[in-house]
Amino acid sequence: MKVFNRGRGDGYVVVQFILILAIMVVPAVPPAWGEPFATIGRVVGAALTVIGLLLGGVAFLQLGNNLTVFPKPKEGGWLVQNGVYAIVRHPIYTAVVSGAVGLSLFNQNLPSLILSLGLLVWFDLKSRYEESLLAATYPDYAAYRARVKKLIPFIY
Repeated sequence: MKVFNRGRGDGYVVVQFILILAIMVVPAVPPAWGEPFATIGRVVGAALTVIGLLLGGVAFLQLGNNLTVFPKPKEGGWLVQNGVYAIVRHPIYTAVVSGAVGLSLFNQNLPSLILSLGLLVWFDLKSRYEESLLAATYPDYAAYRARVKKLIPFIY
């Protein structure tokens, strides 16, 4: 991972977008899921997609001028610890994964679902580098990290 842990973290962003694109275009492998799994997938998938959209929208607004796709914090930024950031440290990553898993379930697309779980792993790796930079930039980050879960609210 040393190749990614330089500068702004451009490599993390490139792989992130490749994974997201792959999730969107990978075809479903027939046959379609049988009942009741198809209906459960559609209901759970729709719910996760809506949760992802809402969480991502709120997190986007609350981050304000701090928003960047790169792991490196913006110059002159501040540590956001309120709102959805009081529930999970990386709510935009959580929102993207929630939406990807939701759409995969809704569309009954197992390859897309597997790639979505890979995206979760990738965001975990990206956030490790990002958090090293946040801890070096913001003295309060260690306490924040101890208090708030990283990617899955109240769990991880």
